[in-house]
Amino acid sequence: MGNNLALFHHFCALFGPKHQDFLAEVTSKHEWVCQGAGAGTDVDGIYKDGSVEITGVTAFGSGSRYADWTGFTFNAEQGSPDFAVVKLTDPSVRIDPTWNAMSVRASATDHIYFDGTV
Repeated sequence: MGNNLALFHHFCALFGPKHQDFLAEVTSKHEWVCQGAGAGTDVDGIYKDGSVEITGVTAFGSGSRYADWTGFTFNAEQGSPDFAVVKLTDPSVRIDPTWNAMSVRASATDHIYFDGTV
């Protein structure tokens, strides 16, 4: 997960200063963040009561077996892409170890499934 620092800086830019407490907590706990492929995969979000319910699957989540969080782009109900971060230990999240080719297995670039994740 050599790109984790660059990825976290990307998340910081997306979230902005209003989410600095969340970002500081992730950093202080030394948690890992991965990112799956974007909205070209099959991830949809429906806004409900101030949160987003996520369903679908994202591919190529490098490091997902070792990460604490995943960030991803999803298809928002308004038709435009949006961005979210989800704790990978959430019971509605499942990692399918699909990246098993011998020379790349250690990257853990797997599919991540969301089943009504809020």
